[in-house]
Amino acid sequence: MAKSHRVSLSWDPSTDNVKVVGYQVYRDGTLVAKTSTTKWNDALRLPAGAGRSYYVLAFDAAGNVSAASNVVTLP
Repeated sequence: MAKSHRVSLSWDPSTDNVKVVGYQVYRDGTLVAKTSTTKWNDALRLPAGAGRSYYVLAFDAAGNVSAASNVVTLP
């Protein structure tokens, strides 16, 4: 049986020599959102025992993308 889950992610702002303008949020390796803030919420239904993994990349005004953040895995 699937259960509803709400995931709230937040992270420290990134900086670089151009200007960070946003963040890309990935769920299970797939881009699911772009945001200009350091917070993002996800709502999903998961079957019992199914987990999800999230990570974030920063991007700047020149189109450069950072390395991935640490991965957060939900059981």
